[in-house]
Amino acid sequence: MAAIAKVAAAVIAGGGLLLLGAVWTAGSWRLRAPEAIPSLAVLPFKTIGGGDEYFADGITEAVTTELGRVGGLRVIASNSAFAYRDSTALSDVARELGVGLVVRGSVQRNGGTVRIDVSLVDAHDERALWSDFFSSREVTDVLTVQNEISRQVAMTISKRFGVASMETSPSIGTRNPEAYEAYLRGLWHLKGRSSPRNDGATAETRRFEAIEELQRAVTHDSNFALARAALASAYAQRFFYDATEPSLEQQAFFEIKRALAINPNQAEAYLARAQLSWTVANEFHHEQAVGDLRHALSINPNLAEAYVELGKVYYHIGLTDKAVDANDQAHRLDPSDAKPSDRRLRALIDDGRLEEFRRELDGKASRVADYSRADGLVALGRLTEALQLLSRSSSADPKNPDADAGAIALRAVVYARLTQFDDAERMLSAVIPAAGNSTALSHLHHAQFHIGSALALLGRYNEALLWLNRAVNEGYPSYPRFSKDESLAALKGHAEFDALLVRLRQDWERWRKTL
Repeated sequence: MAAIAKVAAAVIAGGGLLLLGAVWTAGSWRLRAPEAIPSLAVLPFKTIGGGDEYFADGITEAVTTELGRVGGLRVIASNSAFAYRDSTALSDVARELGVGLVVRGSVQRNGGTVRIDVSLVDAHDERALWSDFFSSREVTDVLTVQNEISRQVAMTISKRFGVASMETSPSIGTRNPEAYEAYLRGLWHLKGRSSPRNDGATAETRRFEAIEELQRAVTHDSNFALARAALASAYAQRFFYDATEPSLEQQAFFEIKRALAINPNQAEAYLARAQLSWTVANEFHHEQAVGDLRHALSINPNLAEAYVELGKVYYHIGLTDKAVDANDQAHRLDPSDAKPSDRRLRALIDDGRLEEFRRELDGKASRVADYSRADGLVALGRLTEALQLLSRSSSADPKNPDADAGAIALRAVVYARLTQFDDAERMLSAVIPAAGNSTALSHLHHAQFHIGSALALLGRYNEALLWLNRAVNEGYPSYPRFSKDESLAALKGHAEFDALLVRLRQDWERWRKTL
């Protein structure tokens, strides 16, 4: 890759790209219009002759990013498209991703020459609407190629569907090949593609490795705004899930500031700023996070990660209808990401829409986390099933160092609901030290909520209220959940709990009007 990246610099410096040939298939026939908004997936570009996978993946990623900026076009997120790297049946891919158009291509290196073939295909009948090949006898200007491909695809779609054309300037924003290569590697780790064969790398490890690569990218090119935004997001995610070292927050803030100074319209920088503001350390600024995410989507309406984050915030503050809508949008853009489907179901649970939850669970059980599935079963009153699921789930095993504190605490709730009080106390003893959250991580509010619920079921009301207030203050002020959860029924009529419900309802009603 280093050799390829260095090769790319020469054409960049020369400013030239030799088009040796092109074919425009613009016959009299027209595309079908199966949907109001055209939908498209950029499939992973194939390598011919072996090697150069990062090079081909970089073009795929960049073309996806560029096309995501086209108004009136729905572009599938690259994570979902990469799941079809080895697929050959285009009609099956299009059906599973829910798209009518596909961009596909190949990259071939032969000595000092690089050739890139690309086409825009009607997925229904596999006819090419446009095709081109780009070649250089000496070196390949990666950034020019990907921007030209995106421009030509956008023009073709615009002619047939009337969608807005894209901006002319590339959004990748670097002409340094070493910086670009490091950015690609960082993205590979950050999006979880670095361990496609389940090599044991944890999400924390991948975030750490992503930071190392993205730091190299901005070292090679200090004005690489997109890399700085991705680096800020990696820092913010580490700060949320892994460690609350002040340096992580400071570095994330610095990268966001630099990215926006370079490019005030960098959607990914607003995404990172929302992620950073929605943390324990920053007191979960829901309004600021939602504002930044909406702004990111106004710049790039196909930024699936922004919809994922928006759905997360809405869900936690009890705006369940908006959470469902945002997660539906995220799922349409990135069908391979399980988080939107999972959070959508959790929003249904919190809102008490249990029959709807039951129907959807039946069709999505394999994509739903054990914790979410068990939480819904508890709400449905199917306590024995919930206990069986949690008892065999590693995520709810207090002896498992990688277990989920929320799942363990939920297991305590189930035991308490089944009047197996000794087992409930055993689960509480195991989870309370972690949920105490002495280091102020930002994802423990569900464990705190379930600890409060279990304590309420055990009749320890004052302790329960302490934990429930903690859950509210640390990111889970969901009025629908607190007001409807049967595990909290014994607390109703308790002055402090009733006051908490009044406060949560007031906030919830304000957010319904303003967010």
